[in-house]
Order: sequence, then structure tokens, then C-alpha cells
Amino acid sequence: MKFLKNRLFDYIKDPLYKNSLFLIAANSIVAIVGFVFWIIVARYYTTEDVGLATAVIAIIPFLAALAILGFDIGLVRFLPGEKDKPAMLNTCFTVTSLFAVITAAVYLLGLKLWSPDILFIRDNMGYVLLFVLFTVGLAISQLQGQAFIALRSAKYNLFQSVLYSSRVLLVIPFVMFGWFGIIDAWGVVTLLILVGGIAVFLYSIPGYKPLPLVKKDILKRLARFSAGNYAAKLIGMVPINWMPLIIISVLSKESSAYFYIPFSLASILGIIPGNVALSLLAEAANDPN
Repeated sequence: MKFLKNRLFDYIKDPLYKNSLFLIAANSIVAIVGFVFWIIVARYYTTEDVGLATAVIAIIPFLAALAILGFDIGLVRFLPGEKDKPAMLNTCFTVTSLFAVITAAVYLLGLKLWSPDILFIRDNMGYVLLFVLFTVGLAISQLQGQAFIALRSAKYNLFQSVLYSSRVLLVIPFVMFGWFGIIDAWGVVTLLILVGGIAVFLYSIPGYKPLPLVKKDILKRLARFSAGNYAAKLIGMVPINWMPLIIISVLSKESSAYFYIPFSLASILGIIPGNVALSLLAEAANDPN
């Protein structure tokens, strides 16, 4: 028993296993609270409201992934060895923010072509602005999470997940907003995570200031490594992020709701292998030998 206990402590001390455990815990919390979140949503919102909300919530992560341009994996690979970490972070955040605005705007402008069932979003300027803002917020907060992994600080990913779980507290008060109340509960928490991530960088990275910046040499280094990962990630996201929109168009809003919730829960199965692999990449970047 003592031998096993010592081995366990050795594993926990190792950055690879320690950060893997933080990431697994973080994603497990998100999955469990997500299950509770959708139970509450199903209790207080109509099936039609859930169907509309899931269609929008499903597409925002896809637009955010488009805007990230593969910088998420690029940061895990290059940030550990980067001398000017603030410049690399701000370059990624600035370019991603610009592309997030562009992708969200293009999607909204083309709603009549690829998603006419939610075309009414464009009739409300508040919906439009929040849609764009939530897309930008999600893209940057995801990059922040990858930066934490790169810096062997996955404990902050756990902090992000705990904060993200607070959406459960908002979904009932926001029921007055109808279907967009579900999106508000999800999006407001995403923005809180973004602000929290900035606070962590200000505290943990010497000289960091959240300022717009683009350095071409950094973009060149990231682009070569990130391109393939970028394409692979987008292809992998297509089933979960586009299916709700397809179902709304072909079947009904209610069918989209019934599809999205169990399909999201099934994705829990990928938590352990995915996070261990990501932690391994971070360790190899920190110590190539």
C-alpha cells in the first residue's frame, strides 16, 4: 500500500500527469454541470426555445474555431519557448478577435442562404451585437485556456471550468428573455472567463498588458505548424456544430433539441485521451528531450 501511495504521489508531481488530471477534472466538471444545465433548461423553457438556442450555441463554437486559425495548438507548441510571451499572446488575441468579428458578420449576413430558420436574429440589433460579442469572447477564452496548458498551469483551466459552470445560476433568471435567455446564460459566463483569463496573465506573466498587437514573425512561425491542425479541428467539429442547423431545416426545432443534448453528453467519452494528448504536447514543447 505504501509503495502504491508513493507511486501515486510521484505521478501527481510529474507535470504531464498533474496537468492531465487538472484538464480531465476541468472538462469533467463542464460535462457534469452541462448535463444539469440542460435538465434545467428542459424544465423551464419550451422545446422550441431549446431547439433555437442549441442551433445558435452549436454554431458559435464553430465560428470561434474558424477565427482561432489554429493558434490554440500553436500556442501549446511555441509559447513555452517564446522569449516575448506577451507579444505572442497579444498577436494571437488580436488576430483572432478580428477574424471572430468577420466570421460572425459573414455568418449573419448569409443566414438566408445557410440557415433561414433563424433569419429573424438579424431583425434585432441586440441579438446581432451579442452574437458577435459571444463569438469573440469564446474564441479568446479558448486561446487563454490553451496558453495555460502551454505554461504548465492547467489549474487555471480548472478555474475556467468552475466559472463556466456558473451558467447554471443564470439560466432560470434569464427565462424572461425566452430562447435567447439560454444563450445569454452561456455567453455572459464566457465573457466572465475572458476577463478572468486576462487577470491571470496580468498576475503570472511579467510585462503582460492586454493591448492590440500584430507581429509578423510570430504569425509566420505559428502558421506553418497550425495550418494542418486548424483544418483537422474544423473537420472534426462539423458533426456536432452543423447538425442542429441541418435538423432544424429538414425536420423541426424540437428535433434539434432532442438531438443536441444526448449528442453533447456522448462527447464526454473523449475527455481523457484528448486531454492527456494535449498535456503531452505541452510537455514536449517545454522539454523537447
